[in-house]
Amino acid sequence: TRLLTQLLDLARLDYARLPIDGALDLPALARQALLDAGLPCTDETLRCRNVQPCQGHAELIGLLLRNLLDNARRYAGETATVCIEVDGRSLCVCDDGPGVAPDVLERLGERFFRPPGQTQSGAGLGVSIVRRIAALHSGRLTFDNRQGGGLCVTLSLPA
Repeated sequence: TRLLTQLLDLARLDYARLPIDGALDLPALARQALLDAGLPCTDETLRCRNVQPCQGHAELIGLLLRNLLDNARRYAGETATVCIEVDGRSLCVCDDGPGVAPDVLERLGERFFRPPGQTQSGAGLGVSIVRRIAALHSGRLTFDNRQGGGLCVTLSLPA
């Protein structure tokens, strides 16, 4: 069911001509995504600063956040802390798990790509969906390992 849902989401996004012109409340979208993922919404898991107005499609940004949170929960480990940072017009989903090997970082978002030795279930479509949503918003998507361990995925939306 999950694979079918992801394939349908990706097919819809490939041919999307959606209006990306609604005002976004990034802190509210982040808060709702945390709650939808069953994660606590505290000062530790949701950090907001310098929030600036931006435009976008709220439902798609919610889908992007759900995919990133799902991946962080799956791959960072059971004891990892996952948080969302809203800074300006950027959303960043971070975890304090093991991070990602540099050669894998380069390939994140390729459809059906699964890192070698992966034991988690999945089809390699979640980050592809995230990349497509970022592109529809003319946003910049970056993947960075954190200095103390973990991964941060940042979507920077245009003014």
